Amino acid sequence: MIDGRVIRAVDCNADTFRRSLSRIRDTALQAEIRDALRLLLLTDLDAPARVLHLHQLKNREVPSVLRAGHKVNPWTIHVTRNDAYKASFTLENGTAYLRICDEHDIVDKRP
Repeated sequence: MIDGRVIRAVDCNADTFRRSLSRIRDTALQAEIRDALRLLLLTDLDAPARVLHLHQLKNREVPSVLRAGHKVNPWTIHVTRNDAYKASFTLENGTAYLRICDEHDIVDKRP
């Protein structure tokens, strides 16, 4: 059984996420991003892999996937070793709902 603050599922189905990922054409970069996203599954929020640089953006709010009309603080991870790219997601009921994958500064401005 998975207890505590653990990411139990990763949902990559948001149109915004799929579009942002499809704009990244470099196959080596795509592979590195996929590897980082795999690490996200079963991540303990209190002890995440350092390579992810996982953190919650407490100064930002985005729409909740599960609760219409509600806003939640998004989370971000670094998806490349050189920290050039990040991905953002909301964490709701143990599922990471991926929102966008893009250059570091773009994700910081519009998670």
